[in-house]
Amino acid sequence: MNSSATSPSSGPDNPSNPSGEGLLIVLVIVIVLLAVIAVLLFVVLMYKRNRLRKRKFKPRDAERDGHVNATFDNGDAQVISIHPVPNVAEESPKIPSPVQSPVSKIPQMDPIPLTSLINYVGENKLNGALVDQWSSLPQDLTQPATVALKNENKPKNRYRNIIAYDEHRVVLELIEGDNFSDYVNASYIKGFQNEKAYIASQGPTTNSIVDFWRMIWQEDIHKISMVANVIEEGRMKCLHYWPTLGDEPIEEGDFIISTISETEKDSYTLRKLQLENKEVGTRELYMFHFTEWPDRDVPADASTLIRYIRDIHALKTEGPDTILVHCSAGAGRTGVFMAIDTQLQRATLKGDVDVFNYALEMRKARPWMVQMPIQYIFIHEAILEAIMCKDTLIHKSELSSLIDRFLESQFETGKSLIEQQFETLNSVSVKVTDYFYKMQAGMKDGNIAKNRYPSVIPIDRFRPKLLIGDDENDLKDYICATFLNRYSKVNGLMVTQMPLPSTITDFWQLIHDYKITALVMLNENSVVDETIGQYWPSDSSDTLVTGKFSVSEIVTETTDHYVIRDLSLKVMREDDDAESEQEEPLTVRQFQLTNWSASSRNPSSISGFLDFILMIKSWMEEDPREAHLPLVHCLNGIGRSGVFCSVFNTLEQLEKQDSVNIFNIIKALRRKQPLLVKTQDEYELIYRLVNLFVVRSETEQVSHSSGNKGTTVTPAYENVTIEKDEEGKKSDEEGGGDATNSHESDGEEDTGL
Repeated sequence: MNSSATSPSSGPDNPSNPSGEGLLIVLVIVIVLLAVIAVLLFVVLMYKRNRLRKRKFKPRDAERDGHVNATFDNGDAQVISIHPVPNVAEESPKIPSPVQSPVSKIPQMDPIPLTSLINYVGENKLNGALVDQWSSLPQDLTQPATVALKNENKPKNRYRNIIAYDEHRVVLELIEGDNFSDYVNASYIKGFQNEKAYIASQGPTTNSIVDFWRMIWQEDIHKISMVANVIEEGRMKCLHYWPTLGDEPIEEGDFIISTISETEKDSYTLRKLQLENKEVGTRELYMFHFTEWPDRDVPADASTLIRYIRDIHALKTEGPDTILVHCSAGAGRTGVFMAIDTQLQRATLKGDVDVFNYALEMRKARPWMVQMPIQYIFIHEAILEAIMCKDTLIHKSELSSLIDRFLESQFETGKSLIEQQFETLNSVSVKVTDYFYKMQAGMKDGNIAKNRYPSVIPIDRFRPKLLIGDDENDLKDYICATFLNRYSKVNGLMVTQMPLPSTITDFWQLIHDYKITALVMLNENSVVDETIGQYWPSDSSDTLVTGKFSVSEIVTETTDHYVIRDLSLKVMREDDDAESEQEEPLTVRQFQLTNWSASSRNPSSISGFLDFILMIKSWMEEDPREAHLPLVHCLNGIGRSGVFCSVFNTLEQLEKQDSVNIFNIIKALRRKQPLLVKTQDEYELIYRLVNLFVVRSETEQVSHSSGNKGTTVTPAYENVTIEKDEEGKKSDEEGGGDATNSHESDGEEDTGL
């Protein structure tokens, strides 16, 4: 054998006999593979964990959300995680009990000085911090509720996740022979200076109505605050537990309830009730029933709720000061009422507010107090409005006397009251950054050319979408327009700019898609301005063809202050679709105001402008077709359009009550289009128009009552001559100005609700 030959036991090509170096390589490979597997497992676990976090239950109103059938282990307080389940009442089939988890400590926040409140609310509403605060509140049961969850007491709970904790529940006196008669779904909630300032209760049900009255008698309640309606969106939210005025008394167990008197207020009804205990005697109590709080929402006008709260405290009664507050669940709207009331008291005595810590204390006493982030934001807005704006509600009988005083300069400030109020309106409005607007569809490259003014664009959430695109294409569906709320109807108005020549087709597409039957035009139709897109035929005998639409004029009526045109909108068939069914033409009535020139800050006749608004309103009410959605436009869609919509809504407010709140009407409109009513001139004009309407109405009443229809009284400013703008000052219709530096945003936009 050749001694120089390689030994098979040591040869590198023999796999069954690896060298020490080979073993090392194998070990390294195995270790690397194990490390990779470990990393992959870690990534998968983290992914699942994050998904669980994203699924964390965010409560909405208990009246429409999940309910749980929960039990507590004996021992220390524990948190029961509440998972979302279908909307089921307590008597529905049993739902599996949720998993328990340890209580987590929530750090408290420092109170907010009133001097910092404007900036605090504005900044934290914009950056989402208020929503984060609400989200950090305990969203589970945090205290034992063994009594509430006994099988015998479950039928007394309207909702399974809104129950009374053992420590804070109102304990009723036991009825002999009934060991479970001490339970009612109600909790003591402390106020600013009183440990039992409130009782938060669910609205009574058929199973709890007798206990409800037992509690009122036992706790010597003299004031009830009801912040819900009996029926909301077709569902019963609370028993009608009081007799209608004039009806026979209601008997519940040992109690007889009578309605002695009833007074209708602007936003609530005040009832005086008599409660008779058959074995003891009678008492009188007062029921304040707030009726302007929509289900799953917040009041449109914070000042009405503020005045309601103040009126409750202004009425003095004998006995304890505890107020019984209830909505349907006794948590959402009830918590908002208590938070606003308590923090306004604190603001008066301490000069600061402490919303978060008070909301935290309420949650420790009763589950889900202040149930929605929009409610938490509204608390801040209402407090800010109460402190900054005082009371902006004006009785119509006081309006005329206030107008002159509003317009006079004050010696101390050199500014008129109306100027100061307009500045306050702008101050309490949240500013929207340029960055926010750059994120909107109107600022995309393909849409910028569709905007008449680059600083005036709609917020995506509130813009109507043309029905020619898809969910992923906001270039096809974009038009510079915004939905606004009427006083009596959500999304009951729409505002837009005067079309550009390039957007006339989109304009008619909008009218077609949303079946708009009323067009309100508030700008001149300039023949020399090449940016004006006249959207109807220049000659009544002609037909305007734009895109797939043809527009013809049916009839025209001309007056001193406006022109009325009936236009017919038809969709033309495609050549390759001749057999398709032809759409019925849509008749659109256009109301064009002609007494407001582009160079003037006011119409030539305020009286004529009011006639114009009233004529449109009357036509909409009398027209037999379905409810109208008016499309209002001026050049920029925010100035004169804002004046029209503000007056329109204020007139609707006057139909429902004897007071006006122009400040809040505009504030509410600005939630969806932040630039509406952008000048003080426009703000003053709204006041003048509303006052003129009130003066006319009072004059007509006097004339009718006296039989003298020839006497009229009008304010001195009824007819106003055209005023040219000061040198160098832009007319409100010339452009959007530097509005992007003072944009406002709606709290709903920030909450994402």
